[in-house]
Amino acid sequence: MNKMKHSGIDWLGEIPEDWEVQRLKYLGAARNGLTYSPADMSDEGVLVLRSSNIQGGTLSFNDNVYVDMQIPDDLILQENDLLICTRNGSRALIGKCALIDKETAGNTFGAFMGIFRSQYNRFINYVFQSHLFSFYLGSYLTATVNQLTLSNLNSMEIPITMDLRKQKVIIDYLDKKCGQIDILIETDEKTISELREYKKSIIYMAVTKGIKKASLIDSGIPWLGDIPINWTLYRVKNIFDVQGGNGFPMNEQGKENGDLPFLKNSDINDDDFYIQTGKNYLTFKDVERLKLNIIPSYSIIMGKIGESLKKNHRKVNLCKCLIDNNMQALVIKNNGNIEYLKYLSKSIDMRWFDNGGTIPCVNNQFFLNSWLVIPPLEEQKSIVDYLDKKCGQIDSLMKIKQQKIFELKEYKKSLIYEYVTGKKEVPA
Repeated sequence: MNKMKHSGIDWLGEIPEDWEVQRLKYLGAARNGLTYSPADMSDEGVLVLRSSNIQGGTLSFNDNVYVDMQIPDDLILQENDLLICTRNGSRALIGKCALIDKETAGNTFGAFMGIFRSQYNRFINYVFQSHLFSFYLGSYLTATVNQLTLSNLNSMEIPITMDLRKQKVIIDYLDKKCGQIDILIETDEKTISELREYKKSIIYMAVTKGIKKASLIDSGIPWLGDIPINWTLYRVKNIFDVQGGNGFPMNEQGKENGDLPFLKNSDINDDDFYIQTGKNYLTFKDVERLKLNIIPSYSIIMGKIGESLKKNHRKVNLCKCLIDNNMQALVIKNNGNIEYLKYLSKSIDMRWFDNGGTIPCVNNQFFLNSWLVIPPLEEQKSIVDYLDKKCGQIDSLMKIKQQKIFELKEYKKSLIYEYVTGKKEVPA
C-alpha cells in the first residue's frame, strides 16, 4: 500500500508520498484554435476539428468541416495532443476532450476548441475525464462566464506521478476498466437510438395512415405515399406561419430570472414534447429595448440552420418565449389541434428543405409550399390518445436506460478519480 501525504489542497486530501501536485502550465502548453470564415471553407482540404468531432471521449468524423487555407505551424495537430472543447452553446459540452490519434495528426482545430500538448497527455486525459476536472469546471464557469480559457487550463493543479512507468500501469488499467464500462454505455445508447427510431416510425404511420383500417388512395406526395381516402391535403402555409428568432447578444445572456425565457437550441435537445422554462431570461423592458419578436405560446419550436437543422429537435412552448436566430417557430393558424399537430410535426424531416448551401439552412419558401395530410377532428383525437399511450411507454423505457447511462458515467468518473489521484493502487 502506498504511503500517503497531504497534497496541500484541502479538497484533494492525501496523495501518494512519491507523487506531486503540479500546475498544468509546468507539464505542457495550451493553445487556442483556428479562426476562419465561411469563405475559407471547402469540400476538401484541412480537416477542422470542432466540438461535434468529440463523442464520448473519442474522435468522431460524422460532421466534418474542411478549410482551404494556410495553417500556422503551432495549430497543426500532433499525435497525443489533448483536444478540448473550450466554448459551446451548450455549457454541458465545455470541457469534453479526446486524444488525437496518428491518423488525425496533421489537421487543425477550430476557434472554440483548445489543445494541451504534453508528454503526460495519456495520464492527463484521464484526469480530464474524472471528477477532479468537473470540480475545476464548476469553479471556472459562472452565470456570466461561458468559456474555458487558456489561463484556466494553465492554472489547474493536478496530482501526478512523474514516473512514466507508474503512469503506464495506471493508464493500462483504466483503459481496460473504462473500456468495459464504455461497452455497457454503448449498448444502452444503441437501445435508446433504436427506441427513438421505433417511436418515429409509430408516429409516422399514425399521422400518415391512421390507426384503423381504411381505404387508401395515392396522395401524389412521395413522402406521404398512400393516405386514407377521407383525409385532406393542405399546404404547410395553410396550417402554420413561420416566425424567426432573434440575435442574442452575449452581454444579455446568463440572466436566470425575467418575464420571458430566451430559448437556445440546447434547450430543446431532450425527448420531452413541451417546454416552458429556459436557462436564459429577459424582461419585457429588455424585449422592447432590443426590439425582439415574441413567439406565441403553443407554437412548435425547431432548429433551422447547421447542426440544429440536422438534429430535427422540436418542442411546443407552453408559454410565450423568445428564440435565438438559429431557430424558428411554426405558429399554428386557426386554433388548430396542437396535440395532433405536435405529432404531425415530428414526422417532418427538416433536412428535406435544406437550401443546399455550404451551411445547411431551411428553405422556408419550399417548406411552406409542401404538403401535409390531416384527418377529421374526431380521428385526430383518437390518434393523439393512441400515440400518447405508445410514446409514453417508449419514453419510460428510454428514461430507464438514460438513468443507467448516467450512473455508469458517474461510476466511471469516480473510478478514474480514485486512480489518477493515487487514492487506490492498481491491483497486482
